[in-house]
Amino acid sequence: MREYIIENDILEMVISVPSELLIETNIPLSILVINKNKKDKGIVYMVDASNYVTIIKKEKQLAYKELILLIKSKACNDSQVFISNEEIINNDFSLTPSRYLGLNQVIELESTHQLMKFGYLAPTVSRNRTKKPETGKFVRIRDLKDSNLEYSLTLETIQDSEIPNNAQKIEESCLLITLRGKNIKPTYFKFEEEPIYISNDIVALKVEESIIDIEYLINELYSEYFLKQIESYRTGIAIPILKKSDLLNSNIIVPSLEEQKAKIKGVKEAFIQSQKKELELKQELLGFKDESFREFASIKHSFRQYLNALQSNVAGTKKFITNNEGNSISLDMVYSKNLNKTFGEHLSSLEGTIQSMAKMLSSFEDTKESSSASRVNLATLITEAQNRFKNTDVFTFEEVNIDTDSFTMFDDRVLDPIVSFNEDDFYRLYSNIVSNAMDHGFKDNTKKYSIRTAISFDDKEKNVF
Repeated sequence: MREYIIENDILEMVISVPSELLIETNIPLSILVINKNKKDKGIVYMVDASNYVTIIKKEKQLAYKELILLIKSKACNDSQVFISNEEIINNDFSLTPSRYLGLNQVIELESTHQLMKFGYLAPTVSRNRTKKPETGKFVRIRDLKDSNLEYSLTLETIQDSEIPNNAQKIEESCLLITLRGKNIKPTYFKFEEEPIYISNDIVALKVEESIIDIEYLINELYSEYFLKQIESYRTGIAIPILKKSDLLNSNIIVPSLEEQKAKIKGVKEAFIQSQKKELELKQELLGFKDESFREFASIKHSFRQYLNALQSNVAGTKKFITNNEGNSISLDMVYSKNLNKTFGEHLSSLEGTIQSMAKMLSSFEDTKESSSASRVNLATLITEAQNRFKNTDVFTFEEVNIDTDSFTMFDDRVLDPIVSFNEDDFYRLYSNIVSNAMDHGFKDNTKKYSIRTAISFDDKEKNVF
């Protein structure tokens, strides 16, 4: 049918419509405009409507108004082109607009550059007619590389397997390219001693190294202008197919060998710089990760000590209520003679512990939250910390010792140990000290352990306790 409408010059226009527009199928379609009395003889107007699709209620629809305006304009651009019947015949009567749009793309060249056919730069390797062994290195598409910098075939990862009858034996260094799939995956095979075998889906090309550098050629195969040509040649939807003749007919920009090597050097340097930046970013992220882990470990440490303290204080509260069972209990009652603390002060201490735990969680969830410092009496702060983290089953706290001599001024005035500190941060610090002592020091059940805290003022280091 294609031959008939072209040879009789009755095809006026071809409009290719992208997939997923029809309800029953996802395949693309084409609209053929047949006109026995067309005005422009020997020419077919090709339109690619893939860019004229809108999504309405999650469904693709053709933007008819914009497409009609495009067709009426009849201007040559990235979406439409006029093609002669002769060119269509030379392309096996293909009526795919994208094919001709790719072929007619304008490739800008510098004065010292040439545009050469891929097949001239890398002709196909002749088939070896010798008898094939039963097993060997059979290269499949999955073995090919897909990188413009890491393109060498790795034989070590290819295990010996059964060689198909139609496989081609390769006994020379060459460039391997797949004709199936979305990527051509150019891979360089350097022949040393062991041959390889390839299927019909892979083509082997002998690179003319006197004209083009292998690294430069592989880099150009990933360039936008070359990939656009390849895309216009491909057929098939589920599994795209590329003809070997179309691959070899694609154009490559070829500067001098010196310019080729200079470009590759620049590409490698740019790659190294990008890898360096990526590595620096990873190191920075790892640093944040380590810092977050340490923060989490510290909070976990503190939380465990807070929980131990709560458990001990709750047990003490239960004992206090049991001892006073049947009697009225008030907040002013003495809870502990040793600590000189009322029951109300004891409950306030429990409440303070719970609030500290809540603030600790909040500060961990919001790392931007800054800790606010306040002026506090260090002796009072330590006494409250001891009340919170007291565990009579494992150790006891000794009374806070204050070196009054270090706080005595020349006029015999004794200063109070006032410091500017965030109370919750101090409680976390103190709980970590207690927790470490319990985990690593207080291990002998036959011994009685205690923790002693002393406060002194270092006159040489001002404001340091």
